[in-house]
Amino acid sequence: MGWKFATQSHQDTSKWVGKNHQPQAVTSLNRAHDSILPEGSAPPTGFGNPGFLWRSTLVGGFIPTAITSGDFNEDGKSDFPISNGGDSTVYVFLGNGDGTFRVPEILYTQGQSPTWITAVRLRTKGHLDLAVTNGDTNTVEVFPGKGDGTFQASTQVSVPQIPTFIVAADVNNDSRQDLVVGLSITQNLTQPQVEILFGDGAGGFSGSPLFSPGMFGRLWGPVPTDWIAVGDLNNDGYVDLVTTISGGGTIPYLSQSGLSFLMGNPFRPNNDPTDVPLVVELGDMDEDGCLDAIESDEFSLVSIGKGTCDGNFPTTSLTTPWGDSDPAIKVVDLDGDGHLDVIAQRPGTATVK
Repeated sequence: MGWKFATQSHQDTSKWVGKNHQPQAVTSLNRAHDSILPEGSAPPTGFGNPGFLWRSTLVGGFIPTAITSGDFNEDGKSDFPISNGGDSTVYVFLGNGDGTFRVPEILYTQGQSPTWITAVRLRTKGHLDLAVTNGDTNTVEVFPGKGDGTFQASTQVSVPQIPTFIVAADVNNDSRQDLVVGLSITQNLTQPQVEILFGDGAGGFSGSPLFSPGMFGRLWGPVPTDWIAVGDLNNDGYVDLVTTISGGGTIPYLSQSGLSFLMGNPFRPNNDPTDVPLVVELGDMDEDGCLDAIESDEFSLVSIGKGTCDGNFPTTSLTTPWGDSDPAIKVVDLDGDGHLDVIAQRPGTATVK
């Protein structure tokens, strides 16, 4: 999450760099076709195949921190950029549509130690752009897309605290995409957890940023925002937020007509006051018209917080254990049956329910 954050957290960053940090599982580069060919291999013993081919890793940067997706060269095929905190780069993999990818376009950030990345269309009539948070320089950096898989020179916007997460949403319902930035709360201070940068529809930002209500940090170290999910929790037509904080709980923020946010009632996975959520996503899992909160916790369990269409999640139900430390989840209808499914990622594998 950035070398500066690691220092403030009293972590020894020298342990992050091995004797040889070159990629250990390098896929073949097919220069004749200007593509990277992921080599198929069998999934590890004991795990089923949920309809996906098992792929080995692609060549990437040092200490990848986040991934996003989109069609950046407008050829109808999915591409994916990856932010890399260790060498301050973004690798943009353009898809060939057959499971292979071209040699990545490498972007070098002006800011240092990218922590998160998202695809966003900041220009209403423009191409798809990239927005990156830089943890060691407290900036949000925007790479305007050219529509051919390359990008214009980036611009930066300063934020008051270490940024740890970013997601795009139209917060004030003006038909322009905004950026929702998760912040790290400094030790022993009261600060906001979220900042909203309002897009002007031309690739920049307009007006004053909007901040969530302040909350008190820990006495013994900073409190980073681990995850932000966006959705309309109370069906009023405005985007609300649900966040997780490192070592804490899950916190909803209800939009007040896009002008401010009201902090809701914090909740935890499985209604356990000692449980620590890692990530959260939103989806109407029981199809009652109210968004539910799907949480993954430090005990490798995924639970569903029942939404009541007012921003509250009074009860949570526990699902089966999913394995070791699920640092990311996604809610999507994978099999096209009209019901939402959950993908939980953990080191080395992915599980589908």
